[in-house]
Order: sequence, then C-alpha cells, then structure tokens
Amino acid sequence: MKKLFFVILSAGLMLSACKKDKEMPTNNGFNPHDDKAVEARIKSFNQSLQQKQGEPMTVSDATWNIEAALNYNYCRTDLQQGLTSQDSIFFEMPVSDGTVSFSNVSEAYNQAVAKIQTLLKGENLHLVVIDVKPLQTEGIFKAKIFFMASKDITNESKDVLFTNAASQISYYIATHMPAGYYYTDVEHFPVLPYWYQAGINPNWNGQYINYYYYRMFNNYTYFPAFHQYLNQDELNFYTQGTITLLNTYTTQGGPRPVGKMLSSCNIEGRTWNNNGQLQQIYHCASPAYYGIAHLNPPNN
Repeated sequence: MKKLFFVILSAGLMLSACKKDKEMPTNNGFNPHDDKAVEARIKSFNQSLQQKQGEPMTVSDATWNIEAALNYNYCRTDLQQGLTSQDSIFFEMPVSDGTVSFSNVSEAYNQAVAKIQTLLKGENLHLVVIDVKPLQTEGIFKAKIFFMASKDITNESKDVLFTNAASQISYYIATHMPAGYYYTDVEHFPVLPYWYQAGINPNWNGQYINYYYYRMFNNYTYFPAFHQYLNQDELNFYTQGTITLLNTYTTQGGPRPVGKMLSSCNIEGRTWNNNGQLQQIYHCASPAYYGIAHLNPPNN
C-alpha cells in the first residue's frame, strides 16, 4: 500500500478552541512515544480489567488508559480504510482527592466495549481510531468517547461512494492511509482551509481567490469563477491540497500536532446560504483525527 507521509505544519487561531483538555499520563518516566513502554502499560491495564481489581488513578491516567486500551484492543488498523463515520457515548464518575476509583474506570471501559459491540453488529464496519475527550475533570469526571468507524472496503459500492467531490477526496485519503498502526493520545477537530496559513496555496497567482487559492475547495459566489462541481484537474488539485494541509504541522501553519500522525478523516462538502441564496461552497475535514502512532505487534 502506498503510504502518504507528507511534511506538514502549524495551527490557526481558531484551532485552540477546538482542541480538548487532555493531559499526558502522570507516570514518572513514562514515554508515550515508546512503543514497548506503551504496549506494556496497556497490557498491565488489560490484566487489571480481567482481574477486576486495580488502584485508584488520576483523571489523566484514566483517560489515557481507557483510550489506549480501546485503540489497542479493538481498532483494526491492519485493514484498509474506506469511507468513515463517527459515533459516540458519554460517561461520568466521581473524583475524590484528585483520583477516580478503578471500579468506575472499569465500568466506563466496559460501557465503551458494549457500544463497540452494538456499533459493529451486523455491519460491514471496523474501528479505525477512538478518542476519549474529557469534558469536566473537577468534582465529576465527565468524558465523551468518539468512535471512528470505516466501511470494509471490499463491501463498498463505488457507485454510492463517488456521489460528490468531497466523498471522492475522502475515499482517496482513506484508502491511502498507512496501515499497521494503533494510536494513543488521540485528538480530533474540524479543519477548514481559511483557519490555517497552510490552507493557502503559495503558488497561486491567479485572478480569482476561489480558483486554486485555497488548498481545500472554498468557493464564493461573488467571484466570477464560482461553480459547484469539480472537473478532474480540480479534483486532483484539491485532493492533494487537502492531504498537504491535513499533514502540515502546527509549527508551520497547519493543523497537525507535532509528534502525531493523521489517523483518519472525513471530508464533507458544505454550503452557506444567506436569505435562501447560496453564498459559499466549501470542504471541511469534519473531523480530522491525530494521534501518536505505534506499530501493531504481530499477534494483535
């Protein structure tokens, strides 16, 4: 499989409002980028789940343990991605002296497993990446678990897939995602081209802003080149432009967090209307998922 490794850059001002409040795990000396250390910690948590006993832990550790174990145990990153969809559940538990009980953490994890079983039952789907997003950490630990699922590509109908340019771009990106990784420290958020410096095409010197000016398709009615459908040349340009933007690091004007890899995304075509009049057509990554990538062990 062809792998898409692009050098990418930093985030715009609006991005900070979209990111989650997720802290790194508190274990002293733990390196979240060390594949062996990460796997050992996940296996230790799995064992505690099986034995139904464990020590209280901080909210950040609970977040990391639940998310990492779900990604390690249930995401099929050995399978090629197709078009994706997102689902979610909420959980909450009391916080006492800065910690949560293991029994409550185990219950939250099991709620997620039950959701996964329901989500995948009778469907040609597999999980790609899971994100645990804390919503409240003081007094009560509230969080939302997001599940990014992909259609099994062998069961997809191409006639259904390519109904619009956004789905074509989504499909191309999905089918070219690198396989064989699972993810920890996951985060996800929407990406629009005009939020980021890297969303602007520096090589475009044309007359109209809405024609190749943005890397992702972004079209305004008040420019003469306004149109709804992309020809093949435009489709190729905006496909590669979208990939470039999504893989540009925050340090260089893009959305990609440093040290993390794009794990999945869904491109949507959206419109903006004013008093019933179509004003704008644009593409949005809704959402883009990033995480620290770890090689899947051979037996996982």
